[in-house]
Amino acid sequence: MKNAWIINAVALLLVVLGIISQRQADDLLDLADEITTATSVFTGSAAAQQTYLVEKVVDGDTIKVRMNGSLETVRLVGINTPESVDPRKEVECFGVQASDVLEEILLNQSVTLQSDDTQADRDRYGRLLRFVFLDGQDVGLWLLQEGYARESLYSDTPHVYRDAYLAAEQAAQETGRGLWGEGVCKK
Repeated sequence: MKNAWIINAVALLLVVLGIISQRQADDLLDLADEITTATSVFTGSAAAQQTYLVEKVVDGDTIKVRMNGSLETVRLVGINTPESVDPRKEVECFGVQASDVLEEILLNQSVTLQSDDTQADRDRYGRLLRFVFLDGQDVGLWLLQEGYARESLYSDTPHVYRDAYLAAEQAAQETGRGLWGEGVCKK
């Protein structure tokens, strides 16, 4: 919220001084809105929800949590990591790294889960479709920022954080992070 206010003030000052055009100021204000949305991803949205213990990391985009006494499989919404465990497919470039890093950060940790009204509750395999937060941070967004995942729609309807996810993926590509690194994954 504070960052968005700062961007608004700077945009107004730059317009008044004639340094940027009104269109550029509008772009900055759009960025401020995205920051406000992203900030809610890291704070309020997940903070009040119940936490669940991650007992297993299946791969880079699927975990198992203890929920109401049973083990529930959760598919992270909005991302897709390279395959590492599907017996029908070869292990894809950076799949092992994505699985390893998710295990490193989530195994035996308490996470919060957030559903998205624009998405189904479960996928065709019966997995819960959720955004996963660790200490208030969106794990899917972090995986995208670090280049461990690609933004991916699981349905025809865009998820609530799609703009932030696309921006994170683009930034990872532009900076050559993770699977986007030069010579890391050849097409």
